[in-house]
Amino acid sequence: MYIKKRINNNVVLAVDGELEVIVVGKGLGFQAYPNDPVDPTLIQQVYLPTEKINVKQMAVLLNEASFEEILLVEKIVKIGEAKLGREINPVILFSLLDHLLFAFKRHQEKLKIRSPIEWEIKQFYPKEIEVGLQALSLIEKEQGIVLEKSEAVFIAMHFVNYQFDQESMETTMDYMEAMGDITQLVRYYFQVELDENSINYQRFLNHLRYYLMRLNTHETANSLDNEEIVLTVKKKYPKEFKCSLKISNYLEERYKKTATFDEQLYLTLHLARLLHS
Repeated sequence: MYIKKRINNNVVLAVDGELEVIVVGKGLGFQAYPNDPVDPTLIQQVYLPTEKINVKQMAVLLNEASFEEILLVEKIVKIGEAKLGREINPVILFSLLDHLLFAFKRHQEKLKIRSPIEWEIKQFYPKEIEVGLQALSLIEKEQGIVLEKSEAVFIAMHFVNYQFDQESMETTMDYMEAMGDITQLVRYYFQVELDENSINYQRFLNHLRYYLMRLNTHETANSLDNEEIVLTVKKKYPKEFKCSLKISNYLEERYKKTATFDEQLYLTLHLARLLHS
């Protein structure tokens, strides 16, 4: 295995045989140059590309996080494996890391949100909720950040979603059509071209996919008491909020379900991140 590109002091893009992989390890990228062999004693984790995330997207996300944050999420994944009694594909790290980086930012900005299906997750996935609560304790211990208890639900959802990774072809095609319509709506509304290779575009698609999964597998939950926060976000991101209304109207017409204040909030925030980062 040899280095193709240094990402940062702790992450490198490497070539293993004919496959490009992401390798993580403390100091692995320090003074590392292309074609250098990867020091096997420094390897902590090797990540292989998948259909959902390629090495370029992995590299961008890992470069946004500190080494300590990467280690933190790896520990949370291990907590999940121990609690749920099964091995979990290591690529869950990327969606979970992406969520936690976003959660830390929201914490700094004092934006509190709750999952619109919090009740269902707590009722039907108690073990995953326990994983989320243990993760919050670990975050407080290692990062000194006290996140809202509701974040345990979002963390739990990552482990729940992992279980439902396989979809019927009919469902997949339906999601693809809906997501295509929504991205076209965004392009038209803002009169912009979206970089389909960017990490933020992929983040937006992931959010839409999970949104569609919730619409298709759960009844829409009653709106939680987030109306005041929605108004705050509406004032900060007025165009994004109006666009989110158009998206919600499209989904309501398509699936006959109405978005809650919480879904409206999260969709607006994801639009803002897509368009302003």
